[in-house]
Amino acid sequence: VAFIFEVLGSIIDVRPLRRRLAKQGYSMYLQPGESVGRRDGVLVIVDNKRARMRKAWRVAERALAVQVAFRGETRDETIVGIHGITSATGAVRAAKRFVHQLTSAADVLKPERGLLVGDINYVPCVGWRRSSAALNEADRALRTLTGWRCGCCADTSGDDAADAYLVGGDAGCMTSETEGWTRIATSGRARPSDSARAPSTVRSTHGL
Repeated sequence: VAFIFEVLGSIIDVRPLRRRLAKQGYSMYLQPGESVGRRDGVLVIVDNKRARMRKAWRVAERALAVQVAFRGETRDETIVGIHGITSATGAVRAAKRFVHQLTSAADVLKPERGLLVGDINYVPCVGWRRSSAALNEADRALRTLTGWRCGCCADTSGDDAADAYLVGGDAGCMTSETEGWTRIATSGRARPSDSARAPSTVRSTHGL
C-alpha cells in the first residue's frame, strides 16, 4: 500500500493512470485536492497480488483512509494517509487545521487496529527539530495522541492509555539510539542542512 501526496488533478484527469495501474495489477483511489486547480490531492495504490482494497474514503482535508484485506491475514487493516497542513506552505490556521486532520484520523482508527502514515510535518518533542523551537498546538496534539513523554520537554510520566504510539526510534531523545534526520532545509545556493526528524508512522493501540 502506497500513498502519494500533493497530487494535482481531478478523478477524470487520473483515469489514464488508473487504467495503466490496473494493467500492472494495482488498484487506486484518488481524493482530489480541495483548493483551486484540485491541488494537494491524496492518492492511494494497492498491490492486488498482496492485498485487496475493500473501500477508501475521505477523512479530512488532505487525509484519506483505506480498508485493506492483506493476503493471509484474518483481519482487515485500516490505514490513513495524511499530509499535515503546515504554515510553511502559506496555509492559514495551519495548526488548527492539522489538529482537525489528526483527531479525524484518530476517530477512524479507534474502533480497529490501524496505521496513520504520511508526511505528518509535526513533531512530539523539541529535540526533533534542529532549531529546538517550542512545540505548537499541532505538535502537542501529536504528542497527546501518541502518549509521547520525554525529559527534553520536562515530562517523562508516560501514558499507557494513549490511543496510539509512534513507530520507529526516539531520535536519541530518551535513549542512546540515533535516528537520521528526515527534513532537509534548502535556501538558494546555500548548502542543504538537516532541519528536523518528522515522524511518518503512527500505530493505533486499539484492536491489538
